[in-house]
Amino acid sequence: MEKIAEVKQIVRHDNWKRMYDEYRRSGMKVNDWCVMHGLSVKAFYYRLKVIRGELLNETDRHDIVPLVECKTNWRGICPQ
Repeated sequence: MEKIAEVKQIVRHDNWKRMYDEYRRSGMKVNDWCVMHGLSVKAFYYRLKVIRGELLNETDRHDIVPLVECKTNWRGICPQ
């Protein structure tokens, strides 16, 4: 049953991301957009907080790749 709940959450949050993208494309104010879509402003900002938190967690999971300084040759190419 845990897997079903996990999938439901993923689908719900994907819908919230699409909702936010739709809001951004609309160019409307949050209050006006929420009234038009039957959503409370409080719920809008809660959903935004959740999807932002997920995005932050995603970036935390990526390894940091160190940059290596490369001396380019006369052609501007970095020899490997």
